[in-house]
Amino acid sequence: MHKFWCFIVLLILISCENDVRVNMDNDGLPVVYCVLDVDDTLQQVRLAKSFFPEKGYTDQDHLTVAQWDEPVEIYIEEWTDSENPNIYNFIKADTIRQDTGYFANPSFQLFQTAFIPKPNIKYYLYLWFPQRNLYAYASTVVVEHPEIITPAAIPGRKITFSDMDDFIVELRLPLNSGFHQFSFILNIEEHKGTELNRDFFNFGAQSYDGNNGQLLLYLLNSSRFYGDLLSRYDTLTGSDYRRIEGVEFVTYSYGEEMRLYNQLFNNGAQPWEIQTYSSFKNGFGLFSSKTHSRLTNLELSELTYRLLTSDPRYAHMKFIR
Repeated sequence: MHKFWCFIVLLILISCENDVRVNMDNDGLPVVYCVLDVDDTLQQVRLAKSFFPEKGYTDQDHLTVAQWDEPVEIYIEEWTDSENPNIYNFIKADTIRQDTGYFANPSFQLFQTAFIPKPNIKYYLYLWFPQRNLYAYASTVVVEHPEIITPAAIPGRKITFSDMDDFIVELRLPLNSGFHQFSFILNIEEHKGTELNRDFFNFGAQSYDGNNGQLLLYLLNSSRFYGDLLSRYDTLTGSDYRRIEGVEFVTYSYGEEMRLYNQLFNNGAQPWEIQTYSSFKNGFGLFSSKTHSRLTNLELSELTYRLLTSDPRYAHMKFIR
C-alpha cells in the first residue's frame, strides 16, 4: 500500500513538471544498471553510489562508484494489463552472477528476483530510498528474439571463409531493439603432448541498427577471420595439433537504451558525453533488455579447411580435420 500511494504521488509530480531534477547533493547519486534477460529466469539489479567529479570532468572515462550504504526498496512493474500490473520485488543477493560483462565493478551491490520478461511488454523499474524520500525510476519495452536467416540450419550448407568472398550475415531485427552483437564461435581442441586444452574462438561484429522487423545484412571479412586466428594461435611443432570440434552462430539483440549507452560510452572522442546519458530519472544508469538466438552443429566448408590446413600462411597453426 505504501508503494501504491508513493507511485500516485510520483505520477502527480510528473504531470505538474516535465523536468525531473537529479538529486545531486553531497550524499552522492544512485547508479543503477539492469538488463532484463528474456532467456533467463533470474533478473538482476546492480546498485552503487557515485559523485560527479568537481575537477577533471572531461577527463573521466567512467563513473567512480562506491558501495551503497542506505536502505532501498527495489521492484519492477510488468504492464501486461492496463489496470493491474504484475509486481516483482528484488532482494539482496548473496552471490554474484555474470551478466553481459558491462558492469563488473565489485562496488555494485546485487539484487535479484525471479521472472521471465515478456517481449513487447513495458516494464518500470523503481528504487525507493526512504532516507532521502526519493524515487529513482526508468522504463523499457522488452525486445523480441532476433531471427537468424544466414547462416541458416539447412542440411548440406556449410560455412566458407575464402580469400575472395566475405561471409554475408542476414538477420531479421527484432522489435524494440537497437544494438546487435553476432559471432561464429569455434570450439577448438589444442593437443600439446599429453595435454588437451579447450578454447573458444569468437569471430563476429556488432551493429547499431534500429530498423525493427527489417533485414540486416553484414559482411564478415574473410581476411579478418584468418588474421584473427593468426593473432590468437601460435605455432605448433612436432606431433602437436589443433582440431575444430564444433561451430555455432549466436546473435544478441539489446534494447534501444543499450544502443545509446554503447555509442556514448565508447565513442572515444568526446569523453564529456560519457556522463550525460542515463535512462533513469533521479539517478544515473541503464535499464534495458536483451535476448539471443543460437544455431549449433554448423560445419566449415572443404575450402575453409583446405586453407587452414594446407595454405603456407596458416599451416604452422597445425589445424587438422
